[in-house]
Amino acid sequence: MSSDLITEASRIVRLERQVRRAQALACGSALVAATLLLSGYDGKAGEVVQAERLELVTAQGIRQVILSADTLGFAVTLLDGQGRPTGILRLSGEPRVAVQTGRGREVAGLGAPKVHNLTE
Repeated sequence: MSSDLITEASRIVRLERQVRRAQALACGSALVAATLLLSGYDGKAGEVVQAERLELVTAQGIRQVILSADTLGFAVTLLDGQGRPTGILRLSGEPRVAVQTGRGREVAGLGAPKVHNLTE
């Protein structure tokens, strides 16, 4: 195989891995959101629970998901087995939903186009 084919094959493998992660993130986020909505609904008005951050953990205490609100908006962060971020679903004040890597790099977005590198 030539080096060009190897390079393209490795790029395809990396892109497929990113798509699988984005799909898992979207499914996990939908499941978490549905669980939170349904578990908090009892049909009658109740007390308000407020928190800056909510962590979902396994029975062994390993963090799996963090729901948080900050100045940028609302974020659902998925964690790996070591507690490192693997993906983020971010809902911001602008009409946009973004899927980010664990390091905060956007890999997919839905909504108003994101403007980059504007100069006057």
